Amino acid sequence: MLVNKSKAWISKHLALTSPRLTPEVRGMLDNGQSQDLELLLAMDQIAKHAEGKPVFMRLANRLANGALTRAEARDALTKLKADPSEIEPEERDGEGDEGAGLENPKKSVVCQIKLTPLTDV
Repeated sequence: MLVNKSKAWISKHLALTSPRLTPEVRGMLDNGQSQDLELLLAMDQIAKHAEGKPVFMRLANRLANGALTRAEARDALTKLKADPSEIEPEERDGEGDEGAGLENPKKSVVCQIKLTPLTDV
């Protein structure tokens, strides 16, 4: 089967069908809070991070209010992965609503996906 989509497009869409997607993010998708796959996948990684729950809750509130951007979610994830201790106390506690205030570094990620046809069992 030939799919005329990039590997990145396929990977993102498959990731949203994974049972490993957190229930909170699955709810955001199912409830129509966002259709932005990159934003939702960043939120999923934040929710799974050991230090990410307060950051996730703050960003989830911003998403519910229609104020969260993809860049803000990606920046929060980048900062969380780099050094969670650098997150400002108000950001950890979920009180800040001005965003993570982070730079948006451009990084390239390489991913390989091997698609195989399903066979009847």
